[in-house]
Amino acid sequence: MDELAHGAALIITHSNYRGTRMIVEFAQKHVARIYTVAVALLALVAHFVPSIPSALILGVVAAVLGTGEAVQRVEDRKTLAAYTGQYRP
Repeated sequence: MDELAHGAALIITHSNYRGTRMIVEFAQKHVARIYTVAVALLALVAHFVPSIPSALILGVVAAVLGTGEAVQRVEDRKTLAAYTGQYRP
């Protein structure tokens, strides 16, 4: 691999890592907002696509409820850390 191609590969790898890191940081900071948008989109799909089997909808609802519990625990940890002075956004 010539020097230019190697340098380009390093830049692309670094920018992909940086972009991924930014997405992960955003998701960690805004987990409740992302969850809310996902639930709203699922509700719209369930409403406007009547051909979806009800068993599939119930399975998605169960998964959403489980995810909601996880989101609540993350938010509770952030609130507790804020009260104790350990939270850093």
